[in-house]
Amino acid sequence: MKNIKYKVWDKILKCWSRNTHGFLHSNGVLTFDCGDRYEFVQWTGLCDKAGMDIYEWDIVELQDETYITPYVVRWLVGCWECHTENDGYGNPNTVCLQDWVGYIKVIGSIYENPELLQRNKN
Repeated sequence: MKNIKYKVWDKILKCWSRNTHGFLHSNGVLTFDCGDRYEFVQWTGLCDKAGMDIYEWDIVELQDETYITPYVVRWLVGCWECHTENDGYGNPNTVCLQDWVGYIKVIGSIYENPELLQRNKN
């Protein structure tokens, strides 16, 4: 059985929270009753090249021959993807996370470090 891990961002305190409780239903659905205060992010099941867990909405560095580009991890079209608005060449780009997992490094999240996404903006 697959491990299910998640992190919880407290929108009011602006930090990761441990004060949340979920309920696992018999149909396998995990639900939380905590209003709009929290943002839940799921573990992708993958780790970066340093062995760090990769979560939804993490910001990861993906390096090619010329640029080190920040990408955002998200679930889209049935798989975990990394997306950037500027791939270093001025173009938006989306790649499959699983294809690049050995080449990326988690550097933050959209909640804690949104400024990291500004690095390659023109």
